[in-house]
Amino acid sequence: MTMFDYWSWEEKIPLDQIKKINERISRLESDGEDQPAEDTTKTAGVKILNYCDLQDYINPYLNYILSVNEFNFGYNLYRVTYSKCNYNVYEKDGEYDWHVDESLNAFHDIKLTALINLSEDNYKGGDFQLMKGHVINVAFKKPGDMLVFKSHINHKVTPVTKGVRKTLTLFLKGPRFQ
Repeated sequence: MTMFDYWSWEEKIPLDQIKKINERISRLESDGEDQPAEDTTKTAGVKILNYCDLQDYINPYLNYILSVNEFNFGYNLYRVTYSKCNYNVYEKDGEYDWHVDESLNAFHDIKLTALINLSEDNYKGGDFQLMKGHVINVAFKKPGDMLVFKSHINHKVTPVTKGVRKTLTLFLKGPRFQ
């Protein structure tokens, strides 16, 4: 686990569990349209899911994310139970240019973004980067890797050059920053 406005865990979720999560997701219908950040390029297939449909698979890992928040970030967060999450599939040339995760809601902000690498096979490209005065290449390439970061930090996914990159994105929200 490392920290620089983010925390990461390598291969936290075993491959057999990743396969079960992907199988569950394959049986779910998308619950809405993706809303990528304005003025940026996003070329990924996106399925919007209800967290409650995945909670039996994800809750054990969510506890790690919530612990990092409690002891390192200290954000006031709402329960995740009724949140939406994004299942992103980046194929060759798939990318998501520089952006921040934010809410247009008058009552809450996205405070943390959590990513789970659900790729079952290795891929090339598709690197995750943060911009905090300089570009930070974050280790998030292996199946089962997890990452949580402050949502207001500029970040991107570089183009995938080979294989398929699959991730689940959770947006952890709380009362508006004041």
